[in-house]
This record gives sequence, structure tokens and C-alpha cells, in this order.
Amino acid sequence: MFLTILVKVIICLYAFLMAFASIKEINSSARIPNLLNIICAIILLIACFQTIDWFKNTAVIVLVVFQLTAITNGLKNKSFHFQHHIFRLILTAILIFFVFLT
Repeated sequence: MFLTILVKVIICLYAFLMAFASIKEINSSARIPNLLNIICAIILLIACFQTIDWFKNTAVIVLVVFQLTAITNGLKNKSFHFQHHIFRLILTAILIFFVFLT
């Protein structure tokens, strides 16, 4: 039970962070990926208050979408930093691992 709550809190914080970053960059050349991030963050925040199965499925999908939109944003804005995306990939894999542990 404690692990489930902890994972949901961390995932919610990550969703807020992604939404904040996307809102900040909404006027960049990568407008569609930023809008998708905001929508996915809202969906993920809603999922944190749903059943555990719904949360797990939604979290995995949204975390993958966050990763893909980050890559898209980096390429569209011509500021793709390989080390940054490797770190994000590792972070996403760790978050997905902990989602499956709940």
C-alpha cells in the first residue's frame, strides 16, 4: 500500500513537471507535442485517483508518450541533447518498473 501511494505521488509530480514544461514552451515550433504532453499529464493526474489497473495501464502509455514527445521536441527545436534523452529514457524505465511493482 505504501509503495502504491509513493509511486502515485512520484508519477503525479512528474506529470506536473511535464505539464509545466510544456506550458512554458507552448509557443515553440513543437506546439503539437507540447499540447499532447499537457493532455497526457492531465490524463495521468486523473489516473492517479482511479483503480490500480487503470493507473498502471495509463501510466505506462503516458510515460512512453512523454518520452516520444521529448524526442520530437528536441528534433523540431534543433536542440537534441543525446545525454539528456538517455537520462530521460533511464528515468522512464525506472518509473515504469515501479509502476509494475504496485
